[in-house]
Amino acid sequence: MDYDVIVVGASPSGLTSAMTAAKDGFSVLLVETKATIARQTRPCCSMWLLEPGFHNETWTFQHDRICFHRGDFSIPYTGNVVDLYRSVRIAANGNALVMGKKMMPVGKVIDKSKLLEGLLESALHAGVTVR
Repeated sequence: MDYDVIVVGASPSGLTSAMTAAKDGFSVLLVETKATIARQTRPCCSMWLLEPGFHNETWTFQHDRICFHRGDFSIPYTGNVVDLYRSVRIAANGNALVMGKKMMPVGKVIDKSKLLEGLLESALHAGVTVR
């Protein structure tokens, strides 16, 4: 079978790309090596930084969606959202960058498995073929 679009990798960006292309009327094949796409097999920093304009975008969590305001779109998300008040990053040379505010969260921690689950369901509903 021929496809208009082939997406390699069922990451959040791969799933979103496949879903968007299918919703725009393209026939889409999504290729992924993991048998269970939503299962997490390695550590992942599933944190959304809350700095307004970060990566030239602003987002909010609303009910069962993550809404991107500048891009004017949203993606499904039904997992937990936990405020993160402190984050520490360690550079290869051992230097530490500590981000934190006492009264305001610096980020939100999400359940990446739930994010992938919702994106996969939406991609399949839009007509994406997964192999």
